[in-house]
Amino acid sequence: MRPVSWPATIGVALLTAPAACLAAGYVASRYASWYAWSQREGAAGYAVIAWALLGLVAGAVLGGVVARVFGAALGGGFVRPLGGALAGVLLLAGTAFGLGRLGADPPPRLDGERLHLQVELRWPADRRESPAAPPGGVSRVVYERAALLGGGRRRARARALWVEDA
Repeated sequence: MRPVSWPATIGVALLTAPAACLAAGYVASRYASWYAWSQREGAAGYAVIAWALLGLVAGAVLGGVVARVFGAALGGGFVRPLGGALAGVLLLAGTAFGLGRLGADPPPRLDGERLHLQVELRWPADRRESPAAPPGGVSRVVYERAALLGGGRRRARARALWVEDA
């Protein structure tokens, strides 16, 4: 078996790189939404772009390595090493996607729509003043919503309940 030529190796690397860029960008965008990466000043967008560019470089390296090292075992030429490199990209991206999804805390959905929790708080009818209204006229109650997984706190957010809207 003869090894893959250098022009074919470079061609495999150049065609694998954009596929890896797209795969890494997609996986990073899913991570950004699942793990609520900071949206401040476009931080999540910059992180997704950085991961996509890292995927571009890693895809070129992976394509070159697969073509040079495994190209002869795959049958030489151009198409089979390219297929092997693209399969490697899909395997790595799929593994990263699956592991990220397992640890993610996505919001629940019902028929494709996000579920919203509505809570009604009541106090006895004979009570005239809100127990939530502190002295000084600030009429809101701060509550904390936390997602739990395996007995540990994963993420907590403070929200306000406005008594006037009750």
